[in-house]
Amino acid sequence: AIRRAAWMSKSVDPVQPFKKYGLNGEVIKKQAAMSIDGEQWIIADTGASVDLANRKNLTEKERKSEKKSDHKLSLQTAKGNTSAETQITRDLGKLDIRIQPHVLDDCPDVISVGRRCRREGFGFHWPAWSEKPYFTTPNGKKVFCRVEADVPLLPASLLANSSDDLS
Repeated sequence: AIRRAAWMSKSVDPVQPFKKYGLNGEVIKKQAAMSIDGEQWIIADTGASVDLANRKNLTEKERKSEKKSDHKLSLQTAKGNTSAETQITRDLGKLDIRIQPHVLDDCPDVISVGRRCRREGFGFHWPAWSEKPYFTTPNGKKVFCRVEADVPLLPASLLANSSDDLS
């Protein structure tokens, strides 16, 4: 989502480069993974049809769960065409779900909002003028997102429930 926003910014105003700002208004120069103040974040992406995981961000439990995908996934990214051949099991405790994101070597961690809403009964709401978008789980629980550069994010540490077994 952030790369797409940067590309869109360049196509609208090629002279003024896209800038990402931190919580205190500082310009963030470069960020390999979605990490803010040392914490990992998962992008809640309405433009992604699949969930994605950055290999560098996997926990030990997730590394052990990595398996070959049933089918090779071809993706068009900001860096060009790539493919994903493996998936992991990721427990999103606050959302009460387990997902199987495709693993890539260099991508942000992404959860597909469309998949959650269309196929799993979630709601996603972003009230006008608000900085508090949220998911509504099928059982009615609200899970709020953080917003950075107009991108909704879910904190990886609050989602994972490390006491659960992935078997």
